[in-house]
Amino acid sequence: MILLSSAAGSAEQPITVYLAGDSTMAEKLPEKRPETGWGEALQQFFKPGKVRIENHARNGRSTRTFIEEKLWQGIIDKLTKGDFVFIEFGHNVTRLRTGPTDTRRRKNIDAI
Repeated sequence: MILLSSAAGSAEQPITVYLAGDSTMAEKLPEKRPETGWGEALQQFFKPGKVRIENHARNGRSTRTFIEEKLWQGIIDKLTKGDFVFIEFGHNVTRLRTGPTDTRRRKNIDAI
């Protein structure tokens, strides 16, 4: 997981924690219960007036598709001083990745 901060925030405005990731973090549809993403439960650990969680994670996304679908840009457009971004992709992918795919993956990570 990568954690980014945009520096200290204002005392009046709550800090926003943006979540960018895949199914491990994403909100699930009611018909998929009891499956949940950890991002769904994060707000309960913070005071609502102090920290706000905004979950942009989506099932089946990679760094490449997250960027291509403009989900990353949606976070960038909202970031303000004092906000945080938690990024989590692909840690549960079991396929061996070597060769050209590694170069593409590195390019996607560098784009973030």
